[in-house]
Parts: sequence; C-alpha cells; structure tokens
Amino acid sequence: MGLPLGVLAAGGTRLQASAGFEAGAAKRLITPDPLLPVSGGMGIPAPAKSKQGDLTVRVMAFRSGGETVAIAGLDLLGFPSVLGDRARKLAPRLAPEQILIGVTHTHSAPDTYAYPDGKGGHTGSLEYMDFVAEQTGAAINQALDRLQPAELRVASGEVKGKVAYNYYAPDLYDRRAGVLQARVLNGQAIGTLVNYAIHPEVMGSEQGILSPDLCGPLYDRLEEKAGGVALFMNSAQGGMVTADNRNLDAGPKDSLRADWHDSRSWSECERIGRQLAEESLRIAGPAPWERNPKLQNFSKQVQFPVQSDAMWRC
Repeated sequence: MGLPLGVLAAGGTRLQASAGFEAGAAKRLITPDPLLPVSGGMGIPAPAKSKQGDLTVRVMAFRSGGETVAIAGLDLLGFPSVLGDRARKLAPRLAPEQILIGVTHTHSAPDTYAYPDGKGGHTGSLEYMDFVAEQTGAAINQALDRLQPAELRVASGEVKGKVAYNYYAPDLYDRRAGVLQARVLNGQAIGTLVNYAIHPEVMGSEQGILSPDLCGPLYDRLEEKAGGVALFMNSAQGGMVTADNRNLDAGPKDSLRADWHDSRSWSECERIGRQLAEESLRIAGPAPWERNPKLQNFSKQVQFPVQSDAMWRC
C-alpha cells in the first residue's frame, strides 16, 4: 500500500502550529478547452473527438502537532518532476517535501510528458502543462485555506468483486485498498482518499475520448455517498494490474494466453468506479474516528537508471 497517513513526505512546516488535528480539501478542473489529443504512453496521441467526464486536480491537506502535508491527485497519465516542482513553488506555505503529487494514470488524458514525435518535436502542449501546474498550486493553496479542526479515520481491507486483475497473471495482485476519511467535528465530510492499484484504461486512448476513465464515477459515487472531496491515489500497479473489464461471457480470444475480449465503454467505467467506491466505503465504515491522530512526515530522494534513449529525449 502506498499512503498510510504516517508515511507521506517530510520537512519542517511553514504554517503556524495547531494543537489538534485539522484537514481541508479542494478540487479544480483541468479539462483542456479546446480538447487536446489523448495519450496512453509513448507514440502519437489520438485526436480527442469528445469527452466523457472532466479531468480534475484534487487535494487533501492535513495538519497536526506542528506538521502539515498536502496530497494532490491529478487525472493524468503522468506528471513529471519538473511540473511537480513548478506546482510546489506556487504553494510557498509548504516546503516542497510536504507536498505529495500523484496521478491516476488515466490513459485518456493529454500528454504531459512531451513524448518525442519522431520528427524532432514532441506531442505535448506546453501551454496546457503550465495551466495544470497553476491549477495544482491553486488547489493546494485552497485546501490549506480550508484547514479546520477535524477527525480522521483510516482503514485497509480487501476489495471484493470484479474490479481489478493482473493482465499477465490474473490472480497475482494486491486486492487491498487503503481508505482515509476526514470530517469536521460536527460530522460534515471533508474528503475521502482511496489508495488502490488499478490502471484506469477501460476505454483506452485509441477511442479518442478524453476522460478520467473509471476514476470519474469513483469520485461521483464517493461524493454522493460520503460527501466532501473524493481523491484517488494509485498504488502498486506494476506490470500490470489493470481494470477488470474482461467480458468473461464472450469467451477468451486466446485461451492459452488467457487473453479476453474487453468491454471498453463508459458504462463499464461506471460499473468499476462505482464498485470501487462502494467497497472503499464498506472498508472504511467500521473504523473508529480519531480526533488527535499522529502525523509524521518522511521524505527521501531516490534515483532510477533510465537506459531508454527515447525517454531521455522527453
């Protein structure tokens, strides 16, 4: 699991210390207007013919015992460190190490890596990347502005039903979801954060539909049932844990490889997203609310070798 509350980021806070636990949340639209081509990775992105749902940046902020952190999740394929650092500079009340930025990894959003186009250029929109960084910084600031006395509950449990599977080894994946909920002391919801491993690629980039994919219905159902702002942070997807949109009734395309026909529709996004939301709320339900949870913040910079010439050109 990726995000127990005690293992987030690091560094001393620049905000005034508070005696109790506080939380705040915010969200901003990052849907491009006009629509931009959608990317599922390296290669030329598909022109966007339409959109299904909106892309957003969503933030939850927490403060306790003089420590403050913000967690931001974006409906994008990726968000390189140069863009993350740009967004962090727009939220100067926190040290960079106190801001964790992640993406859902939807395969139906614009290229924010600036992948090479094979002609000496790239396939991204620098203007859009600047816009996303600005909206991310604004959402972080808004979540900090909304910090208020709150209570927290954290739970982890197995997600049941047809939600995710391992494409290469169907039964080999972590079924657990981590769920974090914050609410005001009067019971009003602030937000729900779900940490689960899944590729939001039900529709795929080939259809040319700009979309948060299954995360859109996930947000909607969480906010409908629990209130506040819903936030999704992906977990260990590996190579690879993906959405279980297999059409098992149609039979396999290749029984030796366990390769199935897929349902690549918005209704399938709704089915999976809503089921993950319902399971997340079921997992969180029995957990007790805490008014003074301990918030610790750790950070370590790591480097990974990159041997791909194409990646170095990004």
